[in-house]
Amino acid sequence: DSVSEAMKRFSAPEYLDDYAPNCVASKTVQIEEAPLVLVIQLLRFSYTHTGHSIKLTKKCEILDHLDVETTASGPPLDYELFA
Repeated sequence: DSVSEAMKRFSAPEYLDDYAPNCVASKTVQIEEAPLVLVIQLLRFSYTHTGHSIKLTKKCEILDHLDVETTASGPPLDYELFA
C-alpha cells in the first residue's frame, strides 16, 4: 500500500448497512479546501472491538509526490512528500 492508496480509501464512500431498514445510506469524508502544508499521521496500532491493541506490521510506500483532489473547484494539489 502507498500513502496515495490510503488517501483514496479514506475518502471512499462508507456504506452504513444498519442505518435504517429499506434504505441505502453512506457517508464520505472529503477535503473541501486543501491546506498549503498537509500533515499525515500513519497509525502503528489497530484496536479490536474489545479494546486490545495490535501492532501493525504492514509496510507503507511513501512516494515523492501526492495529488490531493478537493471538493472545491480547481486542479488537485500536488504535495511533495518526505518522512
